Amino acid sequence: MTQRLYPALLAVLFAVASPLVAAETMPEMFRDLQKKAQLHLIIETQQVDTLPLALNMGQDISVPAVRGQAITVRAKVLRVLRGSGVKPGQVITIRYDYKPKPAGNPAAPAPIPVLAGGIKRQAWLNRESGGGFVPAAFAYSFNAVPDNLPITGGPVAN
Repeated sequence: MTQRLYPALLAVLFAVASPLVAAETMPEMFRDLQKKAQLHLIIETQQVDTLPLALNMGQDISVPAVRGQAITVRAKVLRVLRGSGVKPGQVITIRYDYKPKPAGNPAAPAPIPVLAGGIKRQAWLNRESGGGFVPAAFAYSFNAVPDNLPITGGPVAN
């Protein structure tokens, strides 16, 4: 009898633990994406524009489950921590889609946040073919600037 319970107990343990393990390992994956990003900047958002977005083309955007936002951020580069092709003082355009996190899936990655205007953030970005930039590390693409990281200055050792 006890031997027949082991497979069932293992299945229950796996079902309970697997979302927790996935949620625990995801930040490491995002840190890797940050390291691979073409640019690591400190930016100050100047303007943030949002437009409604149907998550699946042709769906009704008035239905909450399919809502999302197309985000366009104009930001001033305050410091280039890693990368080339941008300079402090330059204004860049960052484009991305905000899509709500699927309900009932704790292991699903968090969405890229909708930034507010007038805030300073670290940004991990990749170049877009049209000349703008896109977030490189999903929800971990825009982090607060730590107190011990000066807003101005040159590149830092990674």
